Amino acid sequence: MAEATLNHVNGGVSTVETEHSDEKIIAKSVLKKKGQLTIPKEVRKMLDLKENDELEFSVAGGKIILRPVITIAKDQMWFWTKEWQEAEREADSDIEHGHVHSFTDVDDAIKFLKSE
Repeated sequence: MAEATLNHVNGGVSTVETEHSDEKIIAKSVLKKKGQLTIPKEVRKMLDLKENDELEFSVAGGKIILRPVITIAKDQMWFWTKEWQEAEREADSDIEHGHVHSFTDVDDAIKFLKSE
């Protein structure tokens, strides 16, 4: 259960903050005219957000969830398929465990492949 803390500010203005056990408030921002919101510098730095980055909004449990969107060019989608990524992990593992061979020329490589 979240705890609410009432903050008193000069001029009689007050705010209510809620504390969540799994969340840490890093910074605050104020919603401006026309729905404009500045993402605080600390948050932009933590998420490596740059000007013109695309963000998506969703709402769950009374919270606004803001996520960076990574757009992948259509002609690069093959690289991110499940099958290709599994093959990449297998290749990385082979390299890490020394299951690789080096050849000084093409003929040696072909001889090795034919011997397998």
